[in-house]
Amino acid sequence: MQVQVFANDGTVTLVHPDSQDPSLTRDSGNVFRVRWAEGRYPAGRNCTVSPIDGAPTGCTTFDNGVSCVCNVAIDTLAVYNDVADLPPTSLLERTLTIGAPAPEAFGQGAYVRCMSAACTAAVSSSASSAGSSGSSGSSADARLVAVYTHASSAGALDQRSIFAILRNGTRLTYLANKVSTVRVGRPMNAETGAGGGYSFRNPPKFHSFLRPSIRDAAYETEALLEHLFYHKNVAPFMARRLIQRMVMASDGLGWPRMASDGLGWPLMASDGLGWPRMASDGLGWPRMASDGLGLSLIANGL
Repeated sequence: MQVQVFANDGTVTLVHPDSQDPSLTRDSGNVFRVRWAEGRYPAGRNCTVSPIDGAPTGCTTFDNGVSCVCNVAIDTLAVYNDVADLPPTSLLERTLTIGAPAPEAFGQGAYVRCMSAACTAAVSSSASSAGSSGSSGSSADARLVAVYTHASSAGALDQRSIFAILRNGTRLTYLANKVSTVRVGRPMNAETGAGGGYSFRNPPKFHSFLRPSIRDAAYETEALLEHLFYHKNVAPFMARRLIQRMVMASDGLGWPRMASDGLGWPLMASDGLGWPRMASDGLGWPRMASDGLGLSLIANGL
């Protein structure tokens, strides 16, 4: 397999050298963005020569440097190998980027909940951290609920392990303990570290280029909508707009934070954004029909 990398923005398209299908050839039009490691990708002179060691990358430039075609290899590895070395849950969320089905979906006995002293300590520590943070006014912290290992792994963490994380105290999410990386160009030397040095995180894909279907389109659309709905910016954005249009607010009341927590969404650090005095003085503090949104309206007259 190969990828065609476009020099202007680093977008890529898949290329199968032996395929005659138009969707899998160079300049197919099936272009998508990827997360390049350190923002570096093969383009211009760096298409054919490694910027790290000056050695050939094994890539080929086309159309006077407009694009670069490279061989690729895919590595899939475990992110964490020892429960005792697990980071705080917030970092766990950021580093585990691949979702997983619930362990019970694999059938009875396929997965075992880790009950070792290290697992119990990790879960307890996460609960304590979330509780202490929540007492300061935010309920947006994630909490590690359980660690599941594959039945054949003898309790050890590997790329088949699954972490159960509770987000915002309401949403149980399962994350796979693995990272999939696409290595681009000449493979790196395991001993010296020399090589093309280009890589990107293997992005999820629901659609088949060869056999697109309505079902796959529905899955991808649903995944995008869920990502947008649970994005950490949504709660403060919605809270600010509702407050602007429905009530009066003064700096320091902390309303965006209270409203965001009530909506049950993650909260980005909205403190310090200087929530200005809203131009809504003539609204007369009516009690809005928004109790169903969880906005816990302050008593009239405050």
